[in-house]
Amino acid sequence: MEQSDLKGKWELISWTHKSIKDNVIHFPFGMRPKGHMEFSENKFMSFAHKNFKAMESSVKINSPLYDVAVSEISTSGSYELMGNKIMLHYEESSMPSLIQQNRERAIWFDGHQTMVISGNMMVEGQEYSTHATFIRVV
Repeated sequence: MEQSDLKGKWELISWTHKSIKDNVIHFPFGMRPKGHMEFSENKFMSFAHKNFKAMESSVKINSPLYDVAVSEISTSGSYELMGNKIMLHYEESSMPSLIQQNRERAIWFDGHQTMVISGNMMVEGQEYSTHATFIRVV
């Protein structure tokens, strides 16, 4: 994967969390998430999502902290590509627990216009497999 494959603005079209424990699939941003991710040629990235109605129409993870976190998220920092993986270095975030954290994720493209980023995450002690799908905007 080349840096030029990633550069640009990507619109979030799907985000799922699959519970490792019971294989239940959650849609934390709703069935029609609204957000975008941008990658610069200087290896900086940003992600923004805002969807206050998402939790009303999706399966909820029973946690007030989770409800707040998924209603509005913004992060920025740098990234590095490592073959079919991406290392995200969070420097700023609306979620304080992400600041100064690094997250390694699998990344792949379905053609030139669709990108998928996936990895595992913990929410209140439970592990989830996460898949975020984006389409290229610019």
